[in-house]
Amino acid sequence: MGLQQPKKKKKKKRNAVYDWLGYAALRAGLVILHLFPIRWNLRFACLLGRLMWKHYHRGRIRALDNLRAAFPQRDPSWHEETGKRSFQQIVMLVMDIFFTPRLAVKERWRDYARLINIERVKWMMQEKQGLLMATGHYGNFEIIGYMLGQWGFNVYSIARPLDNPFINTYLYGIRQRKGQKIIDKFGASDQMEQLAKEGATLCFIADQDAGRKGLFVDFFGRKASWRFIMICPLR
Repeated sequence: MGLQQPKKKKKKKRNAVYDWLGYAALRAGLVILHLFPIRWNLRFACLLGRLMWKHYHRGRIRALDNLRAAFPQRDPSWHEETGKRSFQQIVMLVMDIFFTPRLAVKERWRDYARLINIERVKWMMQEKQGLLMATGHYGNFEIIGYMLGQWGFNVYSIARPLDNPFINTYLYGIRQRKGQKIIDKFGASDQMEQLAKEGATLCFIADQDAGRKGLFVDFFGRKASWRFIMICPLR
């Protein structure tokens, strides 16, 4: 007798009215935020990050557990401060995303981004050799695809769609405004090989939990699930 497969949780049906109200609240909040300079909004984001650290208990416990496992030689005060700063960075990133079209323009992109050792990669993209770009949730990873699209490169980014379809459409509009194309995470593997053969550049975040479908490996003394993606051949 075979092993019984775990039952998949049924996806909760979303309420379109609540989703639209959430989207409307977001847009109203952005109107207010855009009345102020970006630096003021980043300070506000840091305040929200501190409040998250104080009140989002489950996230704080998870962050501290991970920091202790990764940096056991550090003292508890360092773990606490680093965790709090990571929460602030998350909110600052969200603020950055919504201000990107206003700030990351060709005339002054150097005020907000810095490129290091980019020449070889730039020519490989220009010659349509087919590239995979992998990064982690570190810094403003969102700006990479946006800037590459703005410079005219054929770039695709793989992303998980948000649960709220109205906010997801709005966010995708920001991401794709200057030429970057977004591929939904679900079903992306069916398109990736063909895009690579055509010489496109594929960008994705490589440090996400792959869940039960991933390969479990040792990571800082604990098992972590990751997924390896291979596309052949690249030109």
